[in-house]
Amino acid sequence: MAVPDFETTAEPVTGDIVTPAPGVDLPRYLRISAVMSNGAAVTISAAWQETAGVYGARNVAVSSSDDGPVSASDLRAVPLAGITAAGVRDVIPQYWPEPAPVDASAGPTDAVLNAVAAWYLRATACGFPAQQEVAARLNVPKGTAVRWITRARDQGLIGITAPNQSER
Repeated sequence: MAVPDFETTAEPVTGDIVTPAPGVDLPRYLRISAVMSNGAAVTISAAWQETAGVYGARNVAVSSSDDGPVSASDLRAVPLAGITAAGVRDVIPQYWPEPAPVDASAGPTDAVLNAVAAWYLRATACGFPAQQEVAARLNVPKGTAVRWITRARDQGLIGITAPNQSER
C-alpha cells in the first residue's frame, strides 16, 4: 500500500446527525484538512450522502505552499478522494465502533447476517471495499461474503449499494 503524500486531520461540524445503522449516530458534516507533501493546504467540507452511505466532498479549498497562485496542475495533484477517505477514517471510529465478532462457521444465521450488514455498512462509510472487508472480518471466501451480503440486503439489513461495487 502506497504511503499518502499528505497528512490529514478531520473534525465533525456541529449540527445535524445521521443514523446510517441502528445505534450509530454520525455527524452529517465533516471538515477535513490536509497538508500535501509540497506544502499546499487543502480543506474539504464533506457531507453524508444517504443513498450511497458515504461522505462526499461538497466544497474544496486549496492554498498554495507559497504566496503564488494555485495553478491547474496544483489542483490536478490534489487526491480529493484519498484525502476525503483518510479524514473519514479518522472520524468514523469515534462514532461507529467495530461490530462485535461472530462465529460464521454456522453459516448465515441471523446473528451472522446482522454482522455482515454491520461490517458492510461500516466498510462502505470508511471507503473500504465492502465485500473484501466482510470476507476478511468473517474469515470466509469472497464468494460466500457476496452471497451473504445479498441475503442481508434481501432481508432489508442493507439499504445502500457501495459505490463502484457490483454484487449481483
